[in-house]
Amino acid sequence: MRQAIDMRERVSEPCWQACAVLDVEADTIVRPAMNEMRVGIGGTEMTRKVQAEVGPRVRADHGIRVPLRWHAEEHPQWFPELDAELRLVPVGEATTELRLVGTYEPPLGALGALGDRVAGHRVAETALREFLVGVAQRLADALNKHTQAARGYPVEMPPARS
Repeated sequence: MRQAIDMRERVSEPCWQACAVLDVEADTIVRPAMNEMRVGIGGTEMTRKVQAEVGPRVRADHGIRVPLRWHAEEHPQWFPELDAELRLVPVGEATTELRLVGTYEPPLGALGALGDRVAGHRVAETALREFLVGVAQRLADALNKHTQAARGYPVEMPPARS
């Protein structure tokens, strides 16, 4: 049985800027977080390499949507499979909300569904939260880098017409 996901993080920059930077730097912002899923359980960090697909970015709702899918690279039948979208939407004039919306499929059929109810859902949510926070941080860093670069160059006025 598929489990729903809807998580949010915010970046303190206008959505149009965040979308423009994501258009240019999606591979360095989204993909690093997708190469390996991480989760901490009882003080121990577990990692799992994943096969990830990043779909084409689609402009929608004054923002952007990026389809995402992934499953474990080794022994995929033992680990959850994700089908989701990363959405960037404006929240006011100066804030962008990143949302991870979709579903994941617990592994191992009925046994996996039971394990998901006991503890698996918390583990999946923790891993997905870490993914979303990582994307938000890399996006904020990229936005900051572009803002600093823009401030370093003087704005030139076109020559006056005679």
